[in-house]
Amino acid sequence: MEYHTPAAPFSAINVVPGSLYLACLKRDKIPEVSHALLNVFLFSHATRFFSFVQTADEITLILDAKMLSMFPKDVLTIYGEKWKGLKIILGSCGFSESGIISRLSKILSDNNINIHYLATYSTDYILIPEHKLVKALRCLRQRNVDVTWDEGGNMELKVLPMVSTELPTKVGMSNTQLVMMPAKFCLASLKKEDYPSCTQAILRFVFFPKREDSFFSYTEAEDEISLIMDSESAQDLKSAEFNILIEEDHWRSVKRHDKLSLEEVGVVHAISRPLSEAGVSLLYLSTYCSSFIMVREDKFQDSLAILRNQGFNVFVDEA
Repeated sequence: MEYHTPAAPFSAINVVPGSLYLACLKRDKIPEVSHALLNVFLFSHATRFFSFVQTADEITLILDAKMLSMFPKDVLTIYGEKWKGLKIILGSCGFSESGIISRLSKILSDNNINIHYLATYSTDYILIPEHKLVKALRCLRQRNVDVTWDEGGNMELKVLPMVSTELPTKVGMSNTQLVMMPAKFCLASLKKEDYPSCTQAILRFVFFPKREDSFFSYTEAEDEISLIMDSESAQDLKSAEFNILIEEDHWRSVKRHDKLSLEEVGVVHAISRPLSEAGVSLLYLSTYCSSFIMVREDKFQDSLAILRNQGFNVFVDEA
């Protein structure tokens, strides 16, 4: 796909209703939360937002208070404040418009707003600390981004007080190391109405991954479920009679070697900007302890060269 710089106003944002929590779970703790996970995956609700991202090192959950209450205490590591979700609703797809990622993340970074970025099949979501929401929306509107807030969102509302005195940490390329991932990934989508026929297969990915380093991303919002998985798992879904749409193109990924904190600012823009300027489409997926940057397989080597030329340390994990 050829990249075209979008004209302003280039995007629109819709604030996802309700508050969200960002939590981390160690993979070896899954047996302790199996009942809660079964409840969440088996009993879906039409209006909820839920994300489950399983990597070799961690499981990241984005969930509302009702779902959070299902989990036993002291098993999840929960970030100490609530988040609000922003849905990108204009443009073809989040993963095909890398310029949107770069532009939106720059606006927020310039205003010292930390974000958690989540790519899905049809669009992208940006999570903002709840007490920074009004500031973020004002900054976006000032830069010609059309913002819709249906929760009585008067832009003149008083900004909520800060719940933490810790200042966000500005992050740039000089202290960002990226590790090349060996696996190939596929992107898939299914309608929530078709989810019951796929439930058993999805639960196998959650509870019985084929390898200890398996990657699996599940994001549920409105009437769509978006999946990112390794190509082997995608092949299993293709072979079954599921009403699921799987992209034919493979994606390759680099992973943040280490992440300073959830308060860091600027790294999404630092990574997406050079790829955007080179016309490379990308998926950006933040997790609690890391981030994954995915590009189409035929652009992977070019993308590595671009990132290295920008000063990023990109290496193969020999561990």
